[in-house]
Amino acid sequence: MAKKSILLTLWIVVILYVLCIDLKGVWTDEGNRFTLLSGGQTWQQFSQIGKPGSFADVITAVGPTSYQPLFYLIGNAVMRAAHSHSEILLRAINIFWLLAALQGLLRFFRDYSVYSRLFGILILSLNGYMIMHVMQIREYPMYVALMIWSSCLCFEVLETPGPPPFRQWWGRLAAYGASAALLFYGHVYCVFALAAQGLMLLARKQNRGAFLRGVAFAYAVAAALVLPWLVTIYTRFPNKVDPGIWDRRPATFALLWESLITGFRTMLT
Repeated sequence: MAKKSILLTLWIVVILYVLCIDLKGVWTDEGNRFTLLSGGQTWQQFSQIGKPGSFADVITAVGPTSYQPLFYLIGNAVMRAAHSHSEILLRAINIFWLLAALQGLLRFFRDYSVYSRLFGILILSLNGYMIMHVMQIREYPMYVALMIWSSCLCFEVLETPGPPPFRQWWGRLAAYGASAALLFYGHVYCVFALAAQGLMLLARKQNRGAFLRGVAFAYAVAAALVLPWLVTIYTRFPNKVDPGIWDRRPATFALLWESLITGFRTMLT
C-alpha cells in the first residue's frame, strides 16, 4: 500500500510538470545556456547549421565561463541523440532530474513512515522555486538531484556502525566519493554542500581512526574524478571567470555577518 501511494504521487508530480511545460520561445538566460549546450552556437546559428558541436566544443565553450560542464555535456548528448534542439525537449530533461531528486529523498527517508516520504516528495516538487527552475533550460534541478544523492550517501557513511571491515565498506565509500565528484561537476555552489558534508564526517568520534581512513578513501575517489577538469581549467583556461560565489559579494557577506552579530546582541541584552 505504501509503495502504491508513493508511486501514484510520483506519477501525479510527473504529469503535473508535463502539463506545465512552458511552450513559449527561449528567453535570454535560456539562450545563453543553449549556446553552451550546443558548443558555442547561438539558437539562430544552430537553426542554420542544424548540428550541435562536439563534447570538445562544449568544453571549449563552458571552460572560460563560471559554469560547470556536466549539465551541458548531458544536454549536448541528448540533442545529438534526438536530432533536435527543441526547447520543450531541453526543458523536459529537468523533469527526469526532478525524479532523480525525489528518488534520492525516498532513499534518504526510507526508514521513515510513508507519510514522511510523501511529505518529502510534495514539499520538494510542488514549491514554486523548483517549478520555476524545472520549467527552464538551466542546471539547478540537476544540482539539487546530485546534492540530495550526495548528502544521502554522506549520511549513510556517517551513520555506518563500526565501521565495518573496509572490504565490506568500500562500495559505499566509493559511491559517496563519486557522488561528490558529480556534484562538483554540476554547479559551483557545490562548495557549500561539500563543506557541510566534510564537517559532519570529521565530527564523528566513534572509531575515529578507521572511520577517517575510510573517508579519506572516499575523498581520494572524488579527487581522482575531478582532477581532469581541474587540469583542463588551469592549463587551457587560466583566465576562467570567477565562479561568482565570492566575487562581487563581500558586501553581502558583510551584511550577513552584521545581521548575525546584531541579532545575537539583541537576544543577549
